[in-house]
Amino acid sequence: MQTFIDQSIIEGFIQEALTLLDDALDQITDDATSAEGVNFIFRCLHTLKGSSGFLEFNALSSFVHSFEDFVRDAQTKGTGLNSAETAKIVEGLHLLQEAVSQPTDESIVESEKFADFLKELRKVETKNVSLKQLAELIEEIKNEIADDSEFEPAMLLTASQSLEAILAKVRKKKKGSYLSVAGADIREIIFNGNDITELGVKQINSLEIVAVQGADGLHSLDITALEQELGQLKKILPENVHLLGWDIVVDLCEISPEVVDEFFRRLWTEGIAVTCDVTMADEEEKAPASVTDKKEETSDAVNEPVRREEFFRVSAKIINDLADNIGLLVADRNGMENLIQELRQHMPASLLRYLHDNFSGLDRHINRIERQVTSLNNKKLADIFKKVPGLAAKLAADLDKEVRVTISGEEIEVPRNIIKALNDPFVHIIRNSLDHGIEIAEQRQMSGKPGQGSLDIQARRDDEKLTITVTDDGQGVDPVKIRKKAEKAGLISPADVLRDQEIINLLFASGFSTSGQVTAVSGRGVGMDVVKSSIEEIDGRISFESTLGQGSKLTIILPVAAANKTRDILLVEVGEQIHGIDYRRVVEVLDGDNITLHDFKGRTFFSYRDTLLKYIDLARLDGSKEDTADQDDDCGHLVVIEDEQKQRVACAIKGIKQKIKVVISGHDHPFIKSNPLIMGSAVVGTGEPFLILDFSDLALFQKCYS
Repeated sequence: MQTFIDQSIIEGFIQEALTLLDDALDQITDDATSAEGVNFIFRCLHTLKGSSGFLEFNALSSFVHSFEDFVRDAQTKGTGLNSAETAKIVEGLHLLQEAVSQPTDESIVESEKFADFLKELRKVETKNVSLKQLAELIEEIKNEIADDSEFEPAMLLTASQSLEAILAKVRKKKKGSYLSVAGADIREIIFNGNDITELGVKQINSLEIVAVQGADGLHSLDITALEQELGQLKKILPENVHLLGWDIVVDLCEISPEVVDEFFRRLWTEGIAVTCDVTMADEEEKAPASVTDKKEETSDAVNEPVRREEFFRVSAKIINDLADNIGLLVADRNGMENLIQELRQHMPASLLRYLHDNFSGLDRHINRIERQVTSLNNKKLADIFKKVPGLAAKLAADLDKEVRVTISGEEIEVPRNIIKALNDPFVHIIRNSLDHGIEIAEQRQMSGKPGQGSLDIQARRDDEKLTITVTDDGQGVDPVKIRKKAEKAGLISPADVLRDQEIINLLFASGFSTSGQVTAVSGRGVGMDVVKSSIEEIDGRISFESTLGQGSKLTIILPVAAANKTRDILLVEVGEQIHGIDYRRVVEVLDGDNITLHDFKGRTFFSYRDTLLKYIDLARLDGSKEDTADQDDDCGHLVVIEDEQKQRVACAIKGIKQKIKVVISGHDHPFIKSNPLIMGSAVVGTGEPFLILDFSDLALFQKCYS
């Protein structure tokens, strides 16, 4: 183990690896895996392989590499995984959970059960190939029969017998390999004190026969008896457990084998497993420790320090669902507060005080829960930044360079989905800075720079966004060289006229790479387009500035406002509609009686203090009237708005309604979801919905508005 890998980095790796594996297991539903799930699992394994390799957990990295190859083959097919293949995936992910919990102990990964798993994995791969060859053999025989009318009966008989023998062997090897739970492994099923073991086991055993043999297996079953016993189960299990009938299996088994998986899913996954007390064979075989054993264990542990559980792992989906539900609770709280304000004039003072006191208590409790859930869903940037010094030291040693790393902002907390999305892109950014940016000591000294390069990482956060900058004092990028590479790659033509910054932005073009060759540092030609895509997937923006000979600066801006964030909103009348404006954007509200407008080059301006502001009549948003410089009777007020860049604009509105607290929600409707003029929607206390206008970027707003 290299000295630059300290214990905190290993602990961070363990937590991240366990989170990755939990996310991978979440992709498996109903004992099957979709094509999208396979892609996700492959990405998780690929990330785990890279991080374990970087930390030089070689045995673990090698195991993940073999496991990843199996998933890659499944990914190439693009059809997802059946129940047998999914079972192997689940087994492998559980083994990895055990391995990554103690990554420095290579004996775990080198144990017999890990080796046996890889052997079984290769058997599954071989079986898939054999089944493919078998299908080709069947098709070949069919073609012989169809195309050659003078075939030799004896030859066909020999081929048919051989084929039947192969099929018989396959059927025999397949037994017990389809359903995730075998009837033989179930010892007891109890529901509300009733023993329904026999009923449940018989149904599962019968399903296993059909899963293995298909429609042929139905001939060996007493369908009438099975249907009657299934009816008994339906009466015993809760009403919300909706079971399929054997009549459906009989009708659809041959043309749609997936009906068996659906039957099993409803019976076991949604029925018995979640409503009954189930005892499995492996649980029963674990004998409890005797009293004597416990006493001996206690005496042995007297001198050992007490070890308390400090952490537990929860599925990311559960945390996300909890955050969403808290958001709804906060929205209801805000709606109640707004409703109390509206009822103020219509209620006796005593009742109003009583209502207000109760609401204050509710408000305190909800605020506390909201803070706790937000904290639970957040992680510190240190989870990413703490890797940088070790990574930079290793890369600098490999490249024979010297570098000094400074980091600030690692204590900032952001949602864990941002940490997860930034992990791989950030490693790539650091690699680029060391590989392509900072020069070797001799070259730097010839340029009048200190021999040791500088890599500065800064993070800052306001209420809405996270900004991360990565700055180096290296050689920068040469627009001339970038242009030549872009022309060679066909991204631009020699006739294109581009400014230097536009040429530098070509670094983010798909397929563009400044690497002359593939190395362990520069990777496999993966360019900054992958980094840009990863950032944009979480609605972020990335930019790159560089000065030749002086250095480069990369900036990432990500939205981090919580989904259940309470906002103060100013409700305004716009034409015949009610819209909301984020109150933080409002600089001043002016009376519309004394508005003086000016025209200049086809645009309308408002004289405000010692400057002119662009004038916008918001009534044009819903098309209720045309833009005009003439003062309109509908302009009751003028709202001065300021965006994140401190740019201002004057917006004409019909009237002011009130200031309220709301939770801004996204919307699935394409018009709202993709409309840059709209931040989202909210609901007032009376249940009336309205849209909230987005003034975070006035340049974009005016461009879309014009």
